[in-house]
Amino acid sequence: MTSNPGTSPFTPGQPAPLELFVGRRHELHSLLGHAGEAADGRLKVGFLTGDRGIGKTSLARFATFLAERDHKLLGLHVILGGATCADDMVQRVFERLANVARERPLWDRIGQLFGDRIRNVGAFGLQVEFRPKPEDLDSITDSFDQALRSVIERFGEDEHRGLFIVLDDVNGLAASATYRIGRLTRQGRSIVALSKRSE
Repeated sequence: MTSNPGTSPFTPGQPAPLELFVGRRHELHSLLGHAGEAADGRLKVGFLTGDRGIGKTSLARFATFLAERDHKLLGLHVILGGATCADDMVQRVFERLANVARERPLWDRIGQLFGDRIRNVGAFGLQVEFRPKPEDLDSITDSFDQALRSVIERFGEDEHRGLFIVLDDVNGLAASATYRIGRLTRQGRSIVALSKRSE
């Protein structure tokens, strides 16, 4: 992604509201092409790179919305700022999954996968935290691809055709997290889009 920083309509840390998002047709077309392939059973990995404030997070949010609406994929936009290892990444992915799914009929089928690792937080318990024991998290991280496959297998055909996972701000992740993402290539029905600031 390129743009003149002096004229960029995006503000770092403040993604554009979905209803105001315009532009980036080429990048959207690429990501949503991957989403269509994922809905047909193939794993696709896409990358968004660009300078700080260029609109990567806004694009990721909008692409997630469109992947859900147009391709019947369950969209997870996961912010990884401050995450440094595979355990951090996996914990945030499953925490986001729990928060997105728990207000949908899907939760009846996947909620049991979370067991007692979920707790309500925030005002009125509107958000949940995924807090497994350290040894459980190690096990989930080691089998990240299988854990996501277990989720996808519980999707109803009329509900979701796969996963659209955006891992936003992957700059601080260690090689172990990148390895986990790479292992997802053995699994279909999902897309992982990675957002990274240019160095």
